Amino acid sequence: MNSFFDCLYKLSNIKRFPTHRVNQIQSVAAHTFNVAMIAWYIADVDKIDCDKALLFPKALMHDFVEGKTGDIAAPTRERNAEFYAQVKKLETEVLDELFDGLPVDYRPYALECKIGTEGELIKLADLIERLVYLSEERRSGNTSIDDVYGGTLKRIKTKEMKALLKKYPTANELLLHYLSAIK
Repeated sequence: MNSFFDCLYKLSNIKRFPTHRVNQIQSVAAHTFNVAMIAWYIADVDKIDCDKALLFPKALMHDFVEGKTGDIAAPTRERNAEFYAQVKKLETEVLDELFDGLPVDYRPYALECKIGTEGELIKLADLIERLVYLSEERRSGNTSIDDVYGGTLKRIKTKEMKALLKKYPTANELLLHYLSAIK
């Protein structure tokens, strides 16, 4: 039980974008809350038929493992397929340790956080939240995150994201709004 709560409280101390100079430090906990709120907003505005009782725990668990592993940057994780598979394996092992002995099992929320309609909303909300954060950084004059911004644009242009943005018009509207706000 201690591991679970230790991990929970560490999320507010783990810095996102740890290898970049940022003007406004964002914790994984703040990011997680924002993702949950954005996903909820998209679901409500687009009147998406989803299980909100599943949406929130999945959103809250989508980066939970980072309380133990830290924020491993996406470009690092995804650079090599073998390495990515090892990271995923490690995350599963860490989650097993974190949830071991708890009277409730949160594994399905953490392991399946990006599966199903709720998972699609979380994927989009995660991307939008990143773009909102980058927008704020760019408006404050921070150009040291240009590589993160460029990587985010690449992710938006993937076939998967284009399909999701077509399916969820509010997410597309939010992205366009924040893209236009970045100079």
